[in-house]
Amino acid sequence: MSSVPPHIYDMLFAPDGGLWLLGANGIYYIDAENAEAEGTAEYSFFSVSTGLPHMATANSRSYVFPEGDAYVACTDGILGLNVSRSSNDRAQLRFSVPYIEADGLRILPGGTYRFVMSDAKAGDGETPYAVTIVKEKLLKEKAGFQIGVIAAMILAAAGVTLLLLRRQEAKAAREREKDRIAQELDMASDLQTSMLPSRFPAFPDRPEFDLCASMDPAKEVGGDFYDFFLVNEDLLALVTADVSGKGVPAALFMMVSKTLLRNSAETGISPSAVLLEVNSQIAQSNKNNMFVTVWLGVLELSTGRRRFRAAKGDRRPRTGCRQRLRQGCSSVR
Repeated sequence: MSSVPPHIYDMLFAPDGGLWLLGANGIYYIDAENAEAEGTAEYSFFSVSTGLPHMATANSRSYVFPEGDAYVACTDGILGLNVSRSSNDRAQLRFSVPYIEADGLRILPGGTYRFVMSDAKAGDGETPYAVTIVKEKLLKEKAGFQIGVIAAMILAAAGVTLLLLRRQEAKAAREREKDRIAQELDMASDLQTSMLPSRFPAFPDRPEFDLCASMDPAKEVGGDFYDFFLVNEDLLALVTADVSGKGVPAALFMMVSKTLLRNSAETGISPSAVLLEVNSQIAQSNKNNMFVTVWLGVLELSTGRRRFRAAKGDRRPRTGCRQRLRQGCSSVR
C-alpha cells in the first residue's frame, strides 16, 4: 500500500470488514480482512479527477448512519457515500451531477457524464465508467405537443382568416346591395322627374296666363306629384297629389295615378266624376292597399270660373265611398 499518503484524516469501518480512509488526495477503500489474510493491501482509490465531488480536509467531520450512509463535511460541500456496500459492486456506483430544484421539481441537465475510477485491485489501472442522463422533456418540449400547438395555431389562423373573409364578403354584399338600391332609386327618381311637367313657360302660345311648378321629394324617390294640362282650349286642369309611402313603390303608384287622372280629366267630365272613376280603377287592382290624396281643379280661362274637388286617401277601403264622394267626403283607396 505504498501509494497511500501519510495524511489520513479519518477512517470509517464498513460492516463487511472494509475500511474507508479519508485522505488528503482522495478516498481509499481497503478490504481489511483480505489484506490481513494475504499480507497485501489492495485498494480502490477515488479522487476529484476520477469523479469524487468533494475532498475531505484536516478539519473534516463525518457521521455514519446505521444503514451505512456516511456523510463527510468538506470545505466546499458535503460528501455522501455508503460504507456498507462494496466498492467492487459497479451496479451500486453513484455519481454526483448538478441539478436545479424549482417548484418542488428536480430538473436534471441532459448529456453524458464520464467518471474515471482508479481500481488497483482490478489490475488494469484506471477504469472509465460513463452514465448518460436523459433529460425528461417537459410537455411543451415534446414533439407531439409542439406539433399540436403548431396545428392549433394554424387552425386558429385559418379560422380568423375565414372569419375575416366572411366579414369582407358580407360587407361587399351589403355594399353591392346598397349600390343596387341606389341605382334603382336614381333610376326611379329620373323616371319620376321625367313624368312631371318641367318645361316653362308651359304654354308659350297662351299669353293670357302663366304658371310654374317644382317639387323636392323628402327622399330620393317620393310619392308626391303635380300635373297641369289643357282639357280643351278653355279649360285648364290642375293636379296636386300625395301617394302613400316613399321610394320606388310610391313612384310607381304615382305614375299610375297621374296617368289615370289625366286620362279621365281629358274627357271633360267634372272633378268629382274624375275622382270617382279613378278611385274605382285603382281599387280594382290594389293588393298592397296603397292610396293617394288628390286635389283636382279645373279653371275656365274665359270666365275665371273654378271647379275643384279633393279626395282624401285612406288605407282601408270604405263602403259607400261613391255616395260620400258626391257629398264632398271624397276618398280614394
